[in-house]
Amino acid sequence: KEKYPEIYEKWRGANAKEFQLASGRYPIRDLYERARGVWATLLNNAWEKLDEEEAISGATERRVQTLVTGHNGINQAMLCAAAGLDEDSFRQYEFPNCGICEVVWNPGEARARRWRWLYPEQSPWTEIGNGDGCISEPSEGPCAAEGRERRPVMQRWSSELSGL
Repeated sequence: KEKYPEIYEKWRGANAKEFQLASGRYPIRDLYERARGVWATLLNNAWEKLDEEEAISGATERRVQTLVTGHNGINQAMLCAAAGLDEDSFRQYEFPNCGICEVVWNPGEARARRWRWLYPEQSPWTEIGNGDGCISEPSEGPCAAEGRERRPVMQRWSSELSGL
């Protein structure tokens, strides 16, 4: 930050998607590509597991649970990729330290259906929009016309945690 203020400003700026390293790489684009690849692998594995269980036991309940752990940046990218959002959504949906998010995504669907926080505090389920950048609960705001608000999903926690 102090040594390379111009580079830091580009990294923390409003258009992080366009931040390019001297090597020619775009770290935010790479991050989202990795997140989409992780989801593709998880969903493919879920399909295979469901097909295998159905073939072996005749089970008709089609549910697979997977735990994914990571740090803030990849967690942001994973949530946004699940909602069908691209790199422009980076830093709009911050993850808190030790945050846990639950996502419901049915194999075969283009994006997840809903999500909720489990930690730092459990929240109600929130339906995911149609990939238009709105993944929060309805209220007043830029996406109110569609019945959703676009805001950092942890905004409500930051004010509560700042008093600790």
